[in-house]
Amino acid sequence: MVNDQNVPVDYRVILRYETGDRDQIFETGTIPANTRWGVATAVRNQNLVVNPRANEPYAIEVQTSLPIGAQLSRYDSFGVPGDGPGTGESLTNRTALRWGFADVSTRTLDFIVIYNPYPTTANVTIQFWNTQGAPTQPIIQSVPAFRRAGAALQGETAILNANSDYSAVVTSDQKIIAAHTRFAPGQNRGFTQLGQELDLNGTPVSASNFLLSNIELRASVSNRAVLFNPGDPQLNVQMLGSYASTPNQ
Repeated sequence: MVNDQNVPVDYRVILRYETGDRDQIFETGTIPANTRWGVATAVRNQNLVVNPRANEPYAIEVQTSLPIGAQLSRYDSFGVPGDGPGTGESLTNRTALRWGFADVSTRTLDFIVIYNPYPTTANVTIQFWNTQGAPTQPIIQSVPAFRRAGAALQGETAILNANSDYSAVVTSDQKIIAAHTRFAPGQNRGFTQLGQELDLNGTPVSASNFLLSNIELRASVSNRAVLFNPGDPQLNVQMLGSYASTPNQ
């Protein structure tokens, strides 16, 4: 967390568990003015008032008295000796009725993760499309207030084929947060990313032009740009690329 205010900011970190007791106030405190701060949620027995419950998934909610910046730095070793990958995930204050995901898969350990940050139940539908554009049967869930929910794609064998790629849209009757988490233990890799906010017609909320700032062309590096049209009308897409210090190609 970073407090770029010129005054101290009070904060509270709440762990919102998917099962069992819903809320755990993990830590409270004050961040001095213009100061970098941090909380280690996964380091157990560090003389905190409480420790996270082991082996139970949760969402992290940070509440502050004034706006700050916050990011989650996560380290996964997957039980393999030696260094594991680190992932950085920006905490968000954005909620939406629809979230889109261009590239999810049953080839790896993929999860669609949903968090309902409001005090009323959200009725959520997760719809998948295969690479031919054919829809699957939807997953329908009721997500209670301040609860984490979602779907483990490899476990959805009734609607998703093994070793297959899909796109997905999460739709809710009230605003929620939705993300995609992927673990590839065989490659010692993993990441989490927010979905793309969509409006009610399936159009991306934030932009119609998207930028990938770093693609490498070299041996042993594979790059794939996945395009997903979540709306009804056909879209015409133009892809431009440029090498370092050269014009668009």
